Amino acid sequence: MDGHAPGAVLALPASGGRLEARVRARAVQPLISAVEIVVNGQVVAVRESATASDDLSLETFVDVRAGSWIAARSRSEHEIHSAFNSSMASHTSPVYVEVQDRPLFSVDEAGVILDVIDGTLRWVRDMAAVERPIDRGRMVDLIAASAMLLRDRIHDAAREAT
Repeated sequence: MDGHAPGAVLALPASGGRLEARVRARAVQPLISAVEIVVNGQVVAVRESATASDDLSLETFVDVRAGSWIAARSRSEHEIHSAFNSSMASHTSPVYVEVQDRPLFSVDEAGVILDVIDGTLRWVRDMAAVERPIDRGRMVDLIAASAMLLRDRIHDAAREAT
């Protein structure tokens, strides 16, 4: 992303910016059917190949107006047959883009994550096979602390929105 590798954090002014995105997927055999640029979970650019390829590239520009994560992925029509059939694919770690005064935070999406954290907390507290009570208590405390931090952030974001 704009010359930076996955895991990088880019800082943009409040007005955002236009970033160059490049992806190149290579395989030992012709398995790649498409490469994509993904911003906050949404495909914003794609290059598909009529026939499976062993080398497929995509270059585009991405307009960023608020905090975002940007990643690349490849897709294949081929499947891996094991306990479960799954399509072959790859996905990079994201490049994170911080836009001044426009953070990446969605109250709705955070609520879904909070539901998962709460479910994990209940499972660890009530059902997980943990040999020592002290270990269970430590895990419960860590998960509960994470849930509290996210609840506080959701509350703060909701208050700022009003």
